Amino acid sequence: MKSLAHGLLCLLAASLGAATDEPSPPTTLPFIYEEIGGKFLLRLDNRRYQLASTHKDSVAHLLADANYPQAKLCHEDYKRALTEKAAALASVARYDASAKRLGTVVERARQSLESARNQLSLYLSLYRSFPTYDPSQVLFLQEQVNRATSQLATAEDQENRARQKTEEVRQASEPAQERAEKARQAYQAALTSYEKTLASLRALALSAGTAL
Repeated sequence: MKSLAHGLLCLLAASLGAATDEPSPPTTLPFIYEEIGGKFLLRLDNRRYQLASTHKDSVAHLLADANYPQAKLCHEDYKRALTEKAAALASVARYDASAKRLGTVVERARQSLESARNQLSLYLSLYRSFPTYDPSQVLFLQEQVNRATSQLATAEDQENRARQKTEEVRQASEPAQERAEKARQAYQAALTSYEKTLASLRALALSAGTAL
């Protein structure tokens, strides 16, 4: 039982860890070096490319179109949204685990009630067969049934309240999940636009430049 519980905790930790994995940030904005002799250097993807100065205006325009600040801002927003989402889901998981534990308590209480009822039924059956019986034993067994009934009702009430609370927490977590999804979409859009411009710079560097 302990090993099963430990395994569930590990699985929960792994799922929460996956939920908080940070998205990769946008590639650093390329930049150019001034160089004499009618050529300049472009640093892109941690490599340097030498291009003729006639391509400098094209590179400058592409660099201006590459909205790195926007992609960077969306990346930071997405990270924050993921952190909020992970916290919300962790809260849901805690309440859900508590409700499941109370469900186990309910099951044990139900079994105890069934056992008490069976004992009382058995004793009454024996009482009918034998003229000699102990009335106090009947009262004791009846009290056991009453106590088990009360314990089951209490356990069921606690479980119901715990499950209701879990549902409330789950609903409260939905805005954080929605914000995370919107932040993901915004970052994906900004990154796609940024990467499109980088792709144009790579194509120009590879076709018109010399890798150093």
